[in-house]
Amino acid sequence: MCQTIDIAGGLMEMGEISQAKTMYEQALVARRLVRDKRGIADTVTNLGIILQRQGDLAAATRCNEEALVLYQELGEKDAVAFMQLNMSGVLVDQGDLSRAKALLDRSLAIQRTLGNSSDVAEVLFNLGEALRHQGDIVGAQKAYDEALAIRISRGEDGNVAQTRLGQAELLLDSGRPVDSESLARSALEQFKKEKRVEEEVSAHATLATTLLELGRLANAKAEVEQLTKLARTNQSYSSRLNTEIVAARVLSGSGKSEDAVRSLRRTIKDAQKTGFFVRQLEARLALAEIEAKSGKKKESQDLLHSVERDARGKGFLLIARKAVVDRG
Repeated sequence: MCQTIDIAGGLMEMGEISQAKTMYEQALVARRLVRDKRGIADTVTNLGIILQRQGDLAAATRCNEEALVLYQELGEKDAVAFMQLNMSGVLVDQGDLSRAKALLDRSLAIQRTLGNSSDVAEVLFNLGEALRHQGDIVGAQKAYDEALAIRISRGEDGNVAQTRLGQAELLLDSGRPVDSESLARSALEQFKKEKRVEEEVSAHATLATTLLELGRLANAKAEVEQLTKLARTNQSYSSRLNTEIVAARVLSGSGKSEDAVRSLRRTIKDAQKTGFFVRQLEARLALAEIEAKSGKKKESQDLLHSVERDARGKGFLLIARKAVVDRG
């Protein structure tokens, strides 16, 4: 049993999540037979992580809820906080930002009480992401800064890079692409060093967007080439959708607007089908921008109105504001 779990964990680390899922499912059957409550909770937790990465948000939610109840029954406060963190990530993907933020606040309170500084930093980083979506730039920066200080003090180089990438995205949102570029590049180098492929994909995406904002199209295209190549080896569904959005923006900048529009329409359809609300909004916003550049003003304005309405209705004020700015 332990050997199966160890192998599954190793496969997850290497990004072989389909194989890892099969092994965890086998382990779960055995653990249910012997009524190993802690073993069931741990296995279901890992299945939830895999299912989220594969894009099955409904199944991930079911796993997370089961694991949370089991950890609460076991009195495992640290594990309860971890599950609240996991659940918040799925809720953000689905567009339930208010519930996600509430879970993050609860998770942070538990981790502060327990004194787990590394876990406190992890929750703070995710809280920064949620606050960024809410358009609270100051609050997001504060959360990132606290997380960064903890991670630097602990020598967690990969997690330091993760936080700096979040700060780079925040700078990009604030209209400071020059400052964003240096942070994104330093984060990318660390991810490469540690072979953190999913985060490397995110760094290439941020860097490509930054370079596009700076008008350095050739450099942006080079980043997209790296991004697309890596995305084929990375099984994260959310990352795949983000890759398609960034690639379409660069494609449009290269004068291939029709190809970009076709790609984004597919991305929107996939995001709607799987319930990835945030990626759907981002893809629709990108489509509206491309339509405007192509001279389709009415189509663009109508789309921007709908993006603003849907984003504002769910509390995603950052995207709502971008839609308003694009409407002019």
